[in-house]
Amino acid sequence: MSRRQYCADNLFLLGEMLDMAAGYISLCDEVLNEEDKPMVKLAYDHIHPLKKRTVKLLKELEELEHRLKNKLAQLGGQKTSKAEPKRRVARPTSA
Repeated sequence: MSRRQYCADNLFLLGEMLDMAAGYISLCDEVLNEEDKPMVKLAYDHIHPLKKRTVKLLKELEELEHRLKNKLAQLGGQKTSKAEPKRRVARPTSA
């Protein structure tokens, strides 16, 4: 039987991956002074595509944040409507 997947679990793992990604940047700094010009040029050429990916990731996170906020509001409304039964409003009778 497979384990149920949760959005929170996926986002936690994404955070771990981002921490690891930051570690790769630190590794670059450690070896940068030992590299020759072609390798530095190649590394430099990777910067722009990586920036584009991070911008895309930020946009996707912002969109997910919006969907999660809407879902929370929806779930909050469901809980409220279940907890509070609808009340009938007494209407004045005409004379």
